[in-house]
Amino acid sequence: MVDEREDGGVDELQDRLEAVALTESNAVSAPSVSAGASTACAEQIDCAICLLPCTLPLSLPCGHTFCYLCAKGIAFRSRRCALCREAIPDEVIAKPHIERSQLEPASLTRGNAADVSRRSETADSSEPDAVWYYEGHNGWWQYEPRTNREIEQAYSADQKSCEVLIAGFVYAIDLENMCQARRSQNTRRRRICRNLSPSAVRKGVAGVPYENRVKAEEEAKP
Repeated sequence: MVDEREDGGVDELQDRLEAVALTESNAVSAPSVSAGASTACAEQIDCAICLLPCTLPLSLPCGHTFCYLCAKGIAFRSRRCALCREAIPDEVIAKPHIERSQLEPASLTRGNAADVSRRSETADSSEPDAVWYYEGHNGWWQYEPRTNREIEQAYSADQKSCEVLIAGFVYAIDLENMCQARRSQNTRRRRICRNLSPSAVRKGVAGVPYENRVKAEEEAKP
């Protein structure tokens, strides 16, 4: 059974995401960075969707920057920027350009420093040593740092399950049977794993292939 505290927090965040998508026409301007902006600049920006510091920050063609998974959720719903309503090309989500430093192991395990600092004001800010993955086709995807932290906290508290918000959808994480399923589509389940063996195939992070680290850098060269 899902912990009520987790469920309430996820429902609140999902409502916020849906509200942004439904009220795009009334949105106001917000800070933005260009596609070539530095990671340091991106880390100073709060995502206008989840209202937390951007995790895996993605700059859209219009210049607005969101968490990659938040941008993906908005793209699924309306295919338009949540702030200016400019169309989001499919390739921006399918082949995202994420800063190399954001996909490095050290960054992925510690998460966004500003995010950790923000959360430490109201909760235990200790960072988990464990890394969580979900199964994909011919390999495993690592959860992004914020989701990883939420799952590890539930696991450390001996909870049997928890819920997390991923790209605008609520996923039930079954910590007894080690699998995940979308709450609205619980017949499709994926295995999850805590700390993969060294021989396991790691594909990337939250749908962003590790190979994007190289491709993004090569395209940025003059």
